[in-house]
Amino acid sequence: MRGLVAALIVVGLLVAVVAALTGLLLILALVIGLAVLNVIYLPRIATRFRLPAGWVALILIPFMILTGVVLGGVQGAVWGAGIWLVAIGLPRALGRGLVRRTRRRIETRLDVYDVRPRPAAAGESTRPTGDRGGRPLPPVDDRGRDEFGL
Repeated sequence: MRGLVAALIVVGLLVAVVAALTGLLLILALVIGLAVLNVIYLPRIATRFRLPAGWVALILIPFMILTGVVLGGVQGAVWGAGIWLVAIGLPRALGRGLVRRTRRRIETRLDVYDVRPRPAAAGESTRPTGDRGGRPLPPVDDRGRDEFGL
């Protein structure tokens, strides 16, 4: 009898763990799906309707809450709002700051140096070395078959 009770307890614990893991996996799949929505589909929808992506994300809040109410009542509404916050709201808010900081770092590394041409010596030619398209001109004493005179 003790063995049967212990086996039932172990089976019950296993079922509880599997149910918890399955629920967590479903929530994880939902969060990943909403992240893909946030990164790929929200910008596409925003450009199609000519709205900023942030506004489209805000428009999704009532739909998430309504879906939560339909699926789980008041607790579902809280879950819908929480999932929107974690999967769409926070990444958009944090991503904007991250992009701003990254742009600032890149811009500070792009220094512009003003290089003045040296004055020509007495016997040197002041002929330009490149054409208007930025391609090098052939040397003066060569036919200019190609860039290296070959």
